[in-house]
Amino acid sequence: HHGLAEGALRRRGDFPSREAALAAYRGRGAFRTWPEAPLADYVADGFREVPGGVTLACTGAWEASSYLAQGHDPWAALARLSCPAEILRAETGSTCALADSPRPGITVETVPGTTHFLPFEVPERVRAAIRRALG
Repeated sequence: HHGLAEGALRRRGDFPSREAALAAYRGRGAFRTWPEAPLADYVADGFREVPGGVTLACTGAWEASSYLAQGHDPWAALARLSCPAEILRAETGSTCALADSPRPGITVETVPGTTHFLPFEVPERVRAAIRRALG
């Protein structure tokens, strides 16, 4: 996940306003696949006011550390899972290493046209999967 960490470290975090941040992110870089509503929500809630404008609430260094210092073991968690599970993975730039089901009861679906930001790109698809899991 070093590429994701490097991208986080390069991301511009300071803008004169939320409107300027939205304009800078819209259709560019990592945000090029985001629909308008989730991008506007990200800018509305992901920035905090500072003298002279706004800054990302989660710094690039903090975000990068989440990619570089992951201490969880997803394989052990999957082995302990006692209920059916549905895993959605991005078609491009996925952080999920699974291409196929690791065992019965777990389905893995690669969602066409999605990236690392799959939940923002196809929120209805993700919402449906969550509802099925809770049902």
